[in-house]
Amino acid sequence: MLGKMLGKKIDRIADPARFRTRLTLAAAAIWALLLAPGLASAAPITYAFTSGTVTLRAILDDGTVTSVLSGPTPVNVLLGGTSVTFDPAGGINGSLIDFELVPASLLNLDLDESLVGLDTISVANARLVNDTSTQSFVSPIGQFFVNTIITADVSGFLPGGTPFGPESVTSIDSAVTGHLGIAGDTITFNLSGINIARFAQLPGPGPDVLVKADFTFIGTVIPEPGTALLLGLGLGALAARRGRD
Repeated sequence: MLGKMLGKKIDRIADPARFRTRLTLAAAAIWALLLAPGLASAAPITYAFTSGTVTLRAILDDGTVTSVLSGPTPVNVLLGGTSVTFDPAGGINGSLIDFELVPASLLNLDLDESLVGLDTISVANARLVNDTSTQSFVSPIGQFFVNTIITADVSGFLPGGTPFGPESVTSIDSAVTGHLGIAGDTITFNLSGINIARFAQLPGPGPDVLVKADFTFIGTVIPEPGTALLLGLGLGALAARRGRD
């Protein structure tokens, strides 16, 4: 019995093709383990939304009235469907590749009718992204300059209850300075003073009403699927080959 077992073992080792296959699979698994950390550190990092708020403000664009909201200010709205991608190798301190900020609910503003010729404004289907035609480099203190694009459907009521909208709008003059901070797997991301929409006062003449937003959110790293897949393929193939033998 012992002789048969030894003979079988010797036959396996003596089979050059089978030995080369095992060696190739083992080498693939080892390379996967060695390369995975380097690939992960070099690749851009995507952070997923975990919590955040949108702070809304409505002002007159002539600068005479800093808030035309009625009731408590500012108005806070939860964020949802949000992500930010940061490239640590972009520039000296990294760069912002892209981001998407989406409010989790309808944005409703109640305006002071004694100051403006509008009663309420509702912003639906809002989506804020960066202009990907330009790269946003991060400074040593975490600041960056970015051109933003926001799209939304806006509706509301004039004094007396006359409805207007919904109207599809795209942001204008929405270049802002932001700030991000990274600690381990967590990112804090801020954008202030983004122009969401501009409304002429109806009825009657007067300065336009600007609706502005300040975005703040905290996110965590989304696991990189490529690294896990690479390791799984190498080690899984080796285990399957072992099982067949």
